[in-house]
Amino acid sequence: MNLYRSKSPIVTRTMAPSTSGGRRPKRTLRAWVAIAVVVLVGGLTAVALSSSPASATDYFTWKNSGSGKCIDVTDWSYAEHARLQQWDCSGYNNQLWYYRASKAGYWQMASKFNGMCIAVNVGGDGAALVQRTCDYYSDLQFWGFTQTRDSWGRTVWLIKNKYTGKCIDVTSWSTSNGTKLQDWGCKYDWNQYWI
Repeated sequence: MNLYRSKSPIVTRTMAPSTSGGRRPKRTLRAWVAIAVVVLVGGLTAVALSSSPASATDYFTWKNSGSGKCIDVTDWSYAEHARLQQWDCSGYNNQLWYYRASKAGYWQMASKFNGMCIAVNVGGDGAALVQRTCDYYSDLQFWGFTQTRDSWGRTVWLIKNKYTGKCIDVTSWSTSNGTKLQDWGCKYDWNQYWI
């Protein structure tokens, strides 16, 4: 009997009585290799799917927990090293991001607007958050995510750079449009919490 659900056939079979006296037939080396490959590939697929924040076609915004403003490409710029800022959340393409590539639990985030990646300029606390042409070999463009809760009990994320080990931070806890974003030591405070 064939049952169909979502265009994928589900086949139900009744098993014929065993002709081997109730014993299972021996599996050949080829059968064991095939089983191992299926298990390995299935396991790797499951790991890849579970560790991926979203697929490349899922667009999202990052809204700061305290200011309520979103990460924004300043002035809709296409320029290399253009600063990123916070701005009222609009849902426009210069505030939409997607996960582009992953490396050891860290992700590149690229702009839907211009395809450039969020990066940090090298430096100490206060280094500028900028956009750069995506480069898989630059750890300055890879970000890790630590889930925590803010003082209102909401689930929030710290976004930590792979190279610097510092977090995306709203400069001086500002709630103003146009405030530039920076890389700062992770301190679990609202100006580093993102929803």
